[in-house]
Amino acid sequence: MKSLLTIFLSLVFLISGMAQTVRRVNNIAGVSGTNVYTTAQAAHDAAVANDILIIDPSDPSITSYGDLTLTKPLKIYGNGYFLTKNTELKADQRNSSLGSVYFNTGSGGSEIYGITASTLYIHGVSYITVSRNNFSNIILYNTN
Repeated sequence: MKSLLTIFLSLVFLISGMAQTVRRVNNIAGVSGTNVYTTAQAAHDAAVANDILIIDPSDPSITSYGDLTLTKPLKIYGNGYFLTKNTELKADQRNSSLGSVYFNTGSGGSEIYGITASTLYIHGVSYITVSRNNFSNIILYNTN
C-alpha cells in the first residue's frame, strides 16, 4: 500500500511540475484579470517556457497586438484567418492579429497557429511549428 501511495504522489508531483499557464492577450475594455495582457509582448515577458498564449481578436479600433519577439518556447493560438469567408465556422469573425513575429535564440520548440501577421522571422532557431496562419512575408535567417 505504501508503494502504491508513493507512486501516486510521485505522478502527481511530476504532472504538476509540467503544468502550463494560459495567458490571454485581449485589449477590449472591461476584459481584465489574472494572466490577461493588452500586448503580446507583455504576455511573452510574463510567461515561462511552454506556457500558452491565447491571442483574442483585438478591439476593432486597434489593428494588432503589436510585434512579438520570442526568446523562450511558447505555444501561441489565435482565432484563425479568412474568417469572413468561412462565416459558419466562427462566432467572432475578427482575426487575431500581430505586427511582426520574431522567433529568436531560445524559442526552439515553439508553436504558432491561427494568427494573422505582417511578417514571420525565424532567426537561426529550429523546431518551430507554424501551421494555419496568414503571414504576408516569411523570412528565414541562418546564423552559420
